[in-house]
Amino acid sequence: MQHLLNELLRIWVRVSLHFYFGQIRVKNRSLIPNNTPLIVVANHQNALLDALLIATELGLKPFFLARASAFKKPWIATLLQQLQIMPVFRMRDGISSLSRNEEIFQQCQNLLARRKTIVLFPEGNHSLKRHLRPLSKGFTRIAFSTLDRYPQLPLYILPIGINYGAHQLPWCKVNLLIGEPIDVSESKFDPHTLKEMVASSLRELTIQLPTKAYETSLEKHLKAQMDLSDPEAFRQRKSLSGQMHKDRHRLIQFLYFPLFFIWKWVKPGIHDPVFYGTVKFLIGFLGVPTYFFLISLICRMVGFIVLGPIIVIGLTLALYFFRNSGRQA
Repeated sequence: MQHLLNELLRIWVRVSLHFYFGQIRVKNRSLIPNNTPLIVVANHQNALLDALLIATELGLKPFFLARASAFKKPWIATLLQQLQIMPVFRMRDGISSLSRNEEIFQQCQNLLARRKTIVLFPEGNHSLKRHLRPLSKGFTRIAFSTLDRYPQLPLYILPIGINYGAHQLPWCKVNLLIGEPIDVSESKFDPHTLKEMVASSLRELTIQLPTKAYETSLEKHLKAQMDLSDPEAFRQRKSLSGQMHKDRHRLIQFLYFPLFFIWKWVKPGIHDPVFYGTVKFLIGFLGVPTYFFLISLICRMVGFIVLGPIIVIGLTLALYFFRNSGRQA
């Protein structure tokens, strides 16, 4: 029963993501090894959405490591646990909490020995800025400790670059670029070497804007309508086409006005702007089915039973056809 519930939740999340984003593309899917223990590492620019995309789009059914502070709200913790996300404790969580990481790392070793997949974000925190930040050593520790216990295990690290047309806006494009798997044994068990191998790959899989004068550089590329969701197109200086018409956006806001009111109400309480996109997605994830149910219930109560499904189908089609594949910010 638990497995069935997890699968239903995964499907619900994936469908919701495809309505939230205008386009989701996974490139180089064939590079994902089959029946091989994997440590997936990715850049981290969009809070929970990064994990949800990897959990639903790659077909790996992975286990995740995420900072423990993300588990503070009970309802979010429940969602994370259902998606096989485990907490990792840092110094800011309290020195006494650090000892709990040993248990988590042992779980990771056992999962990898069973040829499962572990996903983590080695930058250690999230940021809206489009460049790779220094990587922490957590993934090297997991990799080397696993091979210490299971020296014959063929362990690989799979780098993935996640690139958004807009981090905080719905109906934008998002591209997941998969890199060449890295054989952990090729690092000669040197943490610095392994970190550099992974960092080099992630830089190739993501857009790297300069850290100095970052805002100026970003504004310049936005004015030139450069595709910020595709590193390959960006390097070739390809521009976007098919920007969403503002009237269509206003129409969606009108049709789904209760959800936009909820967003306006909760927005002031969100202190970290990186979570804007995640909260918007969760409002839609939970709010759209509730909105549809209430419409159907009201129509049934006033005697127009058939009208409810018609309205729901119309709202769904409007959202599907008005999604945009070019919004950026």
